[in-house]
Amino acid sequence: MIRVLVADDEALERCALIKILGSATLREPLQIIEAENGIEALEMAKRAKPDIAFLDIRMPGLDGLEVARAFSALSDPPEIVMITAYDHFTYARTALRFGVREYLLKPASALDVLGAFQKCVRVVTDRQEESERQRTARNITEDLKNTLKDSIEAELGMGNIDFARLRHYMSLENPRGAWIGIALAASMRAASRDEAPYPIAAHAFHRAFSALARRYLIEDLGLSPAQCRIFVSTKSSVSESSVQSAILEPVALVLLLVFAESEANRSSDAQVQDLCLWGERLARAKVDAFYARCVDAHLGALGFGLSVGASDHLSLAIVSARTALNLTSSRAPVLFLRPITPDSALGTRATDALSAGVLSHRALSWLHENFMRSIGIETAAQALGVSPSHLSRMLKKEIGLSFRETLARIRVARAKSLLASGLSAKEASLLVGFSDQSYFTKVFMKIEGVLPSALGSDTER
Repeated sequence: MIRVLVADDEALERCALIKILGSATLREPLQIIEAENGIEALEMAKRAKPDIAFLDIRMPGLDGLEVARAFSALSDPPEIVMITAYDHFTYARTALRFGVREYLLKPASALDVLGAFQKCVRVVTDRQEESERQRTARNITEDLKNTLKDSIEAELGMGNIDFARLRHYMSLENPRGAWIGIALAASMRAASRDEAPYPIAAHAFHRAFSALARRYLIEDLGLSPAQCRIFVSTKSSVSESSVQSAILEPVALVLLLVFAESEANRSSDAQVQDLCLWGERLARAKVDAFYARCVDAHLGALGFGLSVGASDHLSLAIVSARTALNLTSSRAPVLFLRPITPDSALGTRATDALSAGVLSHRALSWLHENFMRSIGIETAAQALGVSPSHLSRMLKKEIGLSFRETLARIRVARAKSLLASGLSAKEASLLVGFSDQSYFTKVFMKIEGVLPSALGSDTER
């Protein structure tokens, strides 16, 4: 459909022009709208959004040049043909400034009118075709992004990231900018020994947390939607219909990709490092606002594990966020851990190990590898090359837990996985480093709020 506005205060002139335009051979239907003056022309244009406008200059109310100026301010202005009986250079110059395509003098011949009209039609048709191509490209891109997003969220639920897929997604969103990821793992902690409400509560947690994260997390972090993209996964590894699912895996994972535009075609390592530091400060300072929002939404006793990683270390950031979640408690419901990247893992120089934040992460890495052994803080401190008192202070400072509490939470987190796989509480307790099953049960109850037997088979099996 080609929509044409004809504005002239002389009815005979309008009729003659409309007749000429109606004789044109077009591939599309033609719709013609009439206006008797400039004010009516603007009102008609707002409603009909014409593709082409034929305007007389001398009209009451607003003249054709004022109408053309108003059209030129629109985001998608019509092609304009000015028709006038006055051959003034000033008129023509002003008309060109307002984007007028053709300038015809009355009485204009049918050939001149049709020639100007056909030029405008070609411009409109080309613009419509280009707009359709761009719309098709955008739709294809959006479909691809949605497919990639679904895949990333599915992988995120399993704690994995396919970097090729993630980079493809980010290249569609932000082809030139540096980007990082803020990983957030959240869990609804058991609040009582009553098992009945758990499946219902877990289902509500998954649904409500996902909705809150998508709607409010960016706002609570103080970011604009243009700065980031958010992925949310609330898929549990155990069926939500079972009692165990609510106790073992009421976990939601969020990956918030924050990016900064770069003037260069590709960002420098220094820019990514600066962005990571900024992301860490942002997460530490602002995530409490989102945590408070979740508590206000009656999601129950929550634990939040946080981590920030550069694009190449997002898998490590997810692991760190899960680890931090396992270490949360009612005294420290939100914990932040830096990813244990290759340059900060076990085996770095002692001087590096003593820098802020590195020792606690080396300690956690060591505990994850040795938790099943009979170990204490002295053993860990000796392996890490520091004094027990220094190790204890750093753990308290960085994650808010003592060495004993940290080890217990790592063991219990691993025990839950073993119980879910079908092992008995007795077997699980021995495999995670507890020599006394009754003590294991006591510790498990303190951290999880339920007996180990609620998750596995009979303890005496």
